[in-house]
Amino acid sequence: MEGGMGADLSSVRVHTDSQAVQMSQDIGAKAFTHGSDIYFNEGQ
Repeated sequence: MEGGMGADLSSVRVHTDSQAVQMSQDIGAKAFTHGSDIYFNEGQ
């Protein structure tokens, strides 16, 4: 993916654990970002 975008994504962290799911649900989002972190709701 990095090559196709021409971007360094090494600092990006993806979160799919129960805490990420809860935070996503709390704000009514399928996913959201905070800095270089991406948090996903369940099933996304």
